[in-house]
Amino acid sequence: MKNPNFLNQLSGLLQRIRLRPHKLTVPLFTVALGLSTTLYACQSSAQREITLCFAVHNSENWKQLTEKFNNDNKGEIEIKFHPVSKGEDLKSLYLDSFKNSDPNSNKECNENSKYHLVYTDIIWLPEFAHKKYLLPLDKDFEEGELQDFLQTEIDNGKYKSKLYRIPFRTDVGVLYYNKDLLGKEKVPTTFKDLLDIAIKIKAKKESKIQYLWQADEEGLVAMFVEVLDVYRGFWIENNKVGLDQDKAIKAVKFLRETIKQKISFSVSVGVTQTRLSDEEIAKKIFLDGDSAFLRSWPGVWAEAQNLHNLDSKVQGRIGIAPVVGGKGCHGGWGLAIARDIEKERQKAAIKVVKFLTSRESQLLFTLSHASVPTRKDLFFDPLIVKKYSHYPELFTMMQKMVSRPRLARYEEVSKILQKSLQDALDTKTKDDAVEGIMKKASEETQDLRKIERK
Repeated sequence: MKNPNFLNQLSGLLQRIRLRPHKLTVPLFTVALGLSTTLYACQSSAQREITLCFAVHNSENWKQLTEKFNNDNKGEIEIKFHPVSKGEDLKSLYLDSFKNSDPNSNKECNENSKYHLVYTDIIWLPEFAHKKYLLPLDKDFEEGELQDFLQTEIDNGKYKSKLYRIPFRTDVGVLYYNKDLLGKEKVPTTFKDLLDIAIKIKAKKESKIQYLWQADEEGLVAMFVEVLDVYRGFWIENNKVGLDQDKAIKAVKFLRETIKQKISFSVSVGVTQTRLSDEEIAKKIFLDGDSAFLRSWPGVWAEAQNLHNLDSKVQGRIGIAPVVGGKGCHGGWGLAIARDIEKERQKAAIKVVKFLTSRESQLLFTLSHASVPTRKDLFFDPLIVKKYSHYPELFTMMQKMVSRPRLARYEEVSKILQKSLQDALDTKTKDDAVEGIMKKASEETQDLRKIERK
């Protein structure tokens, strides 16, 4: 902001110089030049608006939050976001951005932009932090600022004890059920009960699929770690890989059984066979009222209740429960800051992250998206509970979760598991071939882990 006294003093000094140039001394000229330079710098700094860009899913409406922040910080900081369609790879866009040679660009926010803020999946954080793409945030967020968050979310924002991500929304795998189709049957808590109930309902529904789960890419992995936990198996634990152990084989064989009984989709690839390659397909079948059970994420609730003006046929007819075994897969998203941006923009980004992860922001976002907040008290907030009565139950589910391994090369080990599961669950694969497939997956994963530890 301009200082009137400063301007008057500078004006007077320059007037003296103009009227008495013959008496101009070097010190006086130096003072005048210094004052004018300082004034120019102050004016330039005051007039410069910092723009921050980040990429998000186009299914998430960030307009409400960004407009509020921009209005409150007009002339100082502006947030822009690039909505990414489902067909685009959000992670790849961020990886390209980290390699962008112009970290301080103020261009329009699009797929070619430098992203100053980073909206990161829980499973990307170790890789991004390991490669030093993210700014450590320990000094900018005091312990008192973090105590209202779920501890699991803070822990998963760290890599090698340093904090890199502030949690925005979390996720946990849940089991939805159709109350009408379930009838007098109890919600299953064991896989035997689930199979028995699904087979009964299937007989009445003329071979409709009754137990839906995600069989595409990371969705398949998230679902499998839940089943694996029920059988007391593990994927990667203490530098050991357990995919070839009996418990893991039993988990795979249970999923094969659901396919054999035709209560779940085949994951075979073929013209005459149906492959559930998109979780949207599973969701649509459930929302059409044609399936008793759906393993998915909490966000489906809003769609089932037509809160997003969708054509759900199960409004008011579904329930939500813990997945069989009680431990849903832990998911979630948070905000980080690109490490290589200039100091001035880093400070602005910290202010933005504090705003977006604040209680008020999470409340607004949760109410509009039926997303799961990361602040503990919001699960019991009257406004949220009035709209989503099951949120106190979700809080309980968040206390028991199964996590995917936190690895810098997580994507690579996940792809090994994805391919192995797709092969093992293929109806063309014989029962006695399953062990060989999972043994190969275990060996490939172990080899990759050895490389990573070198």
